[in-house]
Amino acid sequence: MIVMSKVGRPKADHPRNFTLPAVRVNREENRMFKLKAGIFANGSLAKFSRMAMEAYREKIPETIELAGRTGHLRYGSEVYTVEVGNEIYTVTVTNIPEYIFDDGETVSDLMLRASIEEEVNEMVLECIQNRRPVPEAIDLLEWIGLPVTV
Repeated sequence: MIVMSKVGRPKADHPRNFTLPAVRVNREENRMFKLKAGIFANGSLAKFSRMAMEAYREKIPETIELAGRTGHLRYGSEVYTVEVGNEIYTVTVTNIPEYIFDDGETVSDLMLRASIEEEVNEMVLECIQNRRPVPEAIDLLEWIGLPVTV
């Protein structure tokens, strides 16, 4: 006798148990976002997003704990290179938050760095398309509307 099971992938002998990083909005958060936008922004998700970004002005944490060690906030910079056609543009982004530990190790948020790179690329393309000069340097804190306290 052959027993047929459900079609699809076979069950693993060792089911995975892990937590995904909170980089995506789940259904409950999406529902809450839409409902709050309906209450506070006449249903406009864009307007509600702008309101939330304007209202969120938390201070960047001075220290972080990582693997039993304490990292202290400092602001670094990075040079981004964008190639458009035959032209190469370089933009230095300053005031990027990062943390330094007593042993000299520096830790920075990879997602933040990737977002900065993506936004610099977009900004350079936008400048070129609108025939505006590409800035040589950008202060990240000014760019996102936070007070510069460095």
